[in-house]
Amino acid sequence: MNRETTKIFTSMVVSSWVLFTAATFLADVGRGFVKDDFSWVASARDGLTNPKQILVPSQAGFYRPLVTASFAVNFEFAELAPRAYGLTNLVLYALCAVGIAMLIRQLGLPWTSVLVGTFAWAINPHGIGMAVLWISGRTALLLTLTSVLSTLAFLRGYRFVGLTFFAAALLSKEEAVILPVDSCECAARRSRGE
Repeated sequence: MNRETTKIFTSMVVSSWVLFTAATFLADVGRGFVKDDFSWVASARDGLTNPKQILVPSQAGFYRPLVTASFAVNFEFAELAPRAYGLTNLVLYALCAVGIAMLIRQLGLPWTSVLVGTFAWAINPHGIGMAVLWISGRTALLLTLTSVLSTLAFLRGYRFVGLTFFAAALLSKEEAVILPVDSCECAARRSRGE
């Protein structure tokens, strides 16, 4: 593709993503708290008065202190306004898309592949909508963001930064335990030129 065609293609993909996001999420993001949201907000509120509660919760359950800390920040600024929690999820979704675009580009793929790959992730009907619209779906967004940033850091040779983001991924959701395997496979493919 020549430069002008690439610009037009980029504009079309970005416009489609913005329209998709607006049509799919804006009206419903942060509509209210449901199910698990209440316990996250309660834990976050308790964590503001006793930060140790975030790292060492008094109740058994999922160990996701980064998620609880993010809810604490939301509670500090918005208390019980669900719209603010939903908009935080929407921002995390956008940051995930940017991170995925950076990762695809880091792998040496052309911009058209970056755009198509990122767009495909962003409109994926499997779980993306739930992660954005369900306030507790933030766990998946934080896991995705920190995992992508970890992989990107490792590919760029920043091992300490990669380990830091890997730790953040583990503190977001337990599924991050598979990340080292994925990162190693990605690096191996890159070194083989695949």
